[in-house]
Amino acid sequence: MTIRFDKKSLAIAALSFTAALLIAANYCWTPKAQAETVKGDQYIAVTGRIAQGGDGLYLINRDGVMAVFVYNPNKKEVEPRAIKSAVEAFNGPAAVVGKKKF
Repeated sequence: MTIRFDKKSLAIAALSFTAALLIAANYCWTPKAQAETVKGDQYIAVTGRIAQGGDGLYLINRDGVMAVFVYNPNKKEVEPRAIKSAVEAFNGPAAVVGKKKF
């Protein structure tokens, strides 16, 4: 019994093998995005989720001023979302009960 391969069968086999290899590589070696923290002398930079969905870049300088930057895909640029004191950002209206702050 002899197995004969013509040019069409060989081309189909090579393309099928290549497609299977690319699909396996796509599912096995896809890098995952993770939040990172970078601390310098003058600032701290942290990536994380924002309340409206998506990711944001949080920058806190030495004076306690915090800025949140997000990527706007329509303009293809990074825009500031909010800039305020870190104390105000974390001790907002939800933290006030009566006249005491927690």
